[in-house]
Amino acid sequence: MDAIAENTIWSVGLIAQIAGWSALIWWDYDFRQKLRYSRWDTNPVLGIPFSVVYGIGYLVAFLILPLIPTAILIGLTVLLFKALGADIGF
Repeated sequence: MDAIAENTIWSVGLIAQIAGWSALIWWDYDFRQKLRYSRWDTNPVLGIPFSVVYGIGYLVAFLILPLIPTAILIGLTVLLFKALGADIGF
């Protein structure tokens, strides 16, 4: 049971990462379309080009967003197997 639990947790994490990156690939296309038309426009509030604002958002999205569903799904899977009585090292 413990080996099954640990392998399932790794599999869930991998699937969540694939899903997160797939969603970001779709978002990347939309981002590039917006960037193409607003590259030289300046944000009136910040006074910096929109491309810089989008670039910072882009970096944060690619670093953070895939981790959120991964952490949630791994946490739920760990709780499920703990409830089923598995002795896993979490």
